[in-house]
Amino acid sequence: MARRSVLRFLLVAQLFLPSLSTQLTLQLTMDVTIPSLADLGGNQCCVFSGATTAGDGRVFFQPLTSDYVGVFDPSTNAFSTIATTYADGTPFTLDWKFHGVPVNLRDGRVLFPPKQCDIGLLDPDTDTFITVKTGTSGCNNALQGAVLIDDGRVVITPYGGGQIVVFD
Repeated sequence: MARRSVLRFLLVAQLFLPSLSTQLTLQLTMDVTIPSLADLGGNQCCVFSGATTAGDGRVFFQPLTSDYVGVFDPSTNAFSTIATTYADGTPFTLDWKFHGVPVNLRDGRVLFPPKQCDIGLLDPDTDTFITVKTGTSGCNNALQGAVLIDDGRVVITPYGGGQIVVFD
């Protein structure tokens, strides 16, 4: 049986209402059960590196060393995973996969900016993930971060590789 871990989130907000000379304290606690970090693959110190939401409200955790995209559904407090794969379906198990803020594309997919040479593409409608080669050479820490520009393309910033990548 797979090991599980429980994450506890605690949010505390204090509000002061001057008209009533009253201070209110609100507290929300939420427990989320996730697979053990050992079951997510990769280097356990740095499993995910960023997150974004999709149109259906789920939160997608960008894998850094994990072999899976983490998926949190706030409507059920359920955590699940989607395997990272190459376009041909073979597992994408490289460490230090993606870094920077995930980008929500206009067609509903999520782009994970590469830390090496492979762009991650997640389709929340089908819960599928593939990688796309960037074509850069010298992939060790070549890229890091991305931004969606007005015409719908994504500019991926150079880090150690010295090349700008534009994803269309």
